[in-house]
Amino acid sequence: ELFPTYRYHSCVDFAGVFQEVLAGQAAFGVIPFENSYTGEVGEVFDLLFKHNCYIQAICDLPIRQNLLALPGARLSGIKKVYSHTQALSQCAAFLQEYNLQPQPYANTALAAQFVADSGDLSLAAIASAESAELYGLDILAPNINSSNQNTTRFIVIGRELKACGSHFNLLFTVNHNAGQLARVMSLIGDLGFNMESIKSRPLRDLPWQYYFYVEIEGNVADAAAQDLLVQLKNNCHSLKLLGSYDLLQISK
Repeated sequence: ELFPTYRYHSCVDFAGVFQEVLAGQAAFGVIPFENSYTGEVGEVFDLLFKHNCYIQAICDLPIRQNLLALPGARLSGIKKVYSHTQALSQCAAFLQEYNLQPQPYANTALAAQFVADSGDLSLAAIASAESAELYGLDILAPNINSSNQNTTRFIVIGRELKACGSHFNLLFTVNHNAGQLARVMSLIGDLGFNMESIKSRPLRDLPWQYYFYVEIEGNVADAAAQDLLVQLKNNCHSLKLLGSYDLLQISK
């Protein structure tokens, strides 16, 4: 939907997408970032913190999860269900209702391919209707996600930082002093910016210390935003401008 004229390449995991982009083998990467029902994809946040990739766009996509199986399979005969952990969590109520055993897999599409190649009528995958068509699977049960408003936010990553957009986001750490995070948050508000989201993630090598992610409404190219960045640098231990982007919506 986002790149209708591009040639596509899939990766086994999220780290592989970052590696392809950083190596110049892909112009952009598209990765799930957050789900309205199960929350953030923590691994992606950590990869953004680690690598010099930038968010080019953010897109919200309504998600309809489906139970897929080989032609001839029956729901009563399914024992194990393969999918990404996020998809399994989004469909936990359905899995519990039918006493199906969840099996984590690298991603939803690969889970569908695995079931298609297995030849086993007792296996199923949670994936999209497009995956069912691609791998010749039947949809045993459509729309099995627990929330009818299930929406996944995807990010587009690239090697360059866009010059402008309606939003920008930051990753930062603060000195491990009392009240330091509150001072940074107050600074953003005092300078007139609306902070739409803040999240924290643990710093892997520093127990009980964290880095923070914030989404801010505004154009980073404006003088006021540039002034904000200068002041934040003076109040943060580290600061990374993660992206400048517009919010997109895909109807499905």
